[in-house]
Amino acid sequence: MAETEVRGRILVIDDDAGIRETLSDILGEKGYQVETVGTGVEAEARFGEGRFNLALVDIKLPDIEGTKLIQRLRELAPDAEFIMITGSASLETAVEALRHGAADYVMKPFNMDEVLASVASALEHQRLSLEERAKLSQTTAEKEFYRSLSIMDSLTGLYNHRHFRELLALEMARARRYGRPLSLVMGDIDLFKDYQDKHGHLAGDDTLVQLGQTLRQWCRAVDLVARYGGDELVILMPETSKEAAAQVAERLRQVVKAEGRVTISFGVASFPQDAQDAEQLIARADQALYQAKQGGRNQIRAWDDQGLPGRRP
Repeated sequence: MAETEVRGRILVIDDDAGIRETLSDILGEKGYQVETVGTGVEAEARFGEGRFNLALVDIKLPDIEGTKLIQRLRELAPDAEFIMITGSASLETAVEALRHGAADYVMKPFNMDEVLASVASALEHQRLSLEERAKLSQTTAEKEFYRSLSIMDSLTGLYNHRHFRELLALEMARARRYGRPLSLVMGDIDLFKDYQDKHGHLAGDDTLVQLGQTLRQWCRAVDLVARYGGDELVILMPETSKEAAAQVAERLRQVVKAEGRVTISFGVASFPQDAQDAEQLIARADQALYQAKQGGRNQIRAWDDQGLPGRRP
């Protein structure tokens, strides 16, 4: 014989043993999994132990008002539905039950057809609410996924060039407004084409991914690491002087060298010391990087105060 399908878990809360037995028997015959308790304390304990889809709550219990109990149980199980059991049919009773979070109320003595209809309606409402929430969650996740595609570099997982430009504009405006320094570090893998020719493009891609992970690992959480293009990476460092940025770049250079795959050169420039706007900051950092390359690679250069690329401060 096939096992009866469980249509939902229901907790009956009533101090009358006869009512508990009646509801348990009839609801059980309809495929619901039913448990019963006689007090609010027992109800809270059961709700804390397991998940119930629905509770039928007597409006008057020995230790607590039914309306107050519903509020407590909802804190334990926000998605649960509640039906109030009452002995008086009045508009005030209905309003009171609904105002305290009940989906419906049923009268003593019971019309079981009405009880079953109320239970089915409450559980259907719960099902639809959960489905709607799941759809909303999926939609939110999809939106976040597609947003990440628009701002992240598909290979390295770093911010892409376009989003870096957006972040730079925001950070430049913030630095200008509050009179705070903003540093830009540009890095380029030394002789990367030769590395790819020797080891293959897949190895080159793997090296870029590893380099991106290294930079994120060694930079602060507030620093913004992006792939500028090709094998060129940038680090935008808010609230950071050129001297401090150069120290970070030197540490990164040493870490990359120690990893043994490739070496990297860095150029450093800062606002407002070296540049007055975003484009000038990029240009100065790029020029400093160029000098690091021309000077023998595997080193860092910072734009100096005289407008010429200088050695690391």
